[in-house]
Amino acid sequence: MTNNEKEAKVIRIQEILEPYFDHAWSGGIRRFSSAPWDKVQAALLEAGELADYAPWNNFIGTLALIKEAGRLEANGCEVLYHGYLVGMGRDDTRLTLEGLEARSTDEYKRVEASLRGAKLGADEYEDRGDAVIWWWD
Repeated sequence: MTNNEKEAKVIRIQEILEPYFDHAWSGGIRRFSSAPWDKVQAALLEAGELADYAPWNNFIGTLALIKEAGRLEANGCEVLYHGYLVGMGRDDTRLTLEGLEARSTDEYKRVEASLRGAKLGADEYEDRGDAVIWWWD
């Protein structure tokens, strides 16, 4: 893939995820959160070979994360994603997912979502009262 093709993909991914970015570029990275599946799916499809699907450190990998999201949705949670986009100023340009947000007002479902994250080895989690968020560093 040429640099021009990479840059065009990064621009299109930014357009897809723009409402979900937490801040401007910092160190060549833009983090996003609370992105719905349709936007994440469109960004992953656009990213093509720039999408990082492999497990890293103790992260279970993007495909396993999507599978877990399906389980949480089947249990009645609204699932949103967070991750980051590494831009063109670095050699490791990529789109990476790194966690989930499982929204539910049902405390039992949030506790169950927390336990699933712990079982999968999530580094951190937070219960915000209406959502449980877990992620890998």
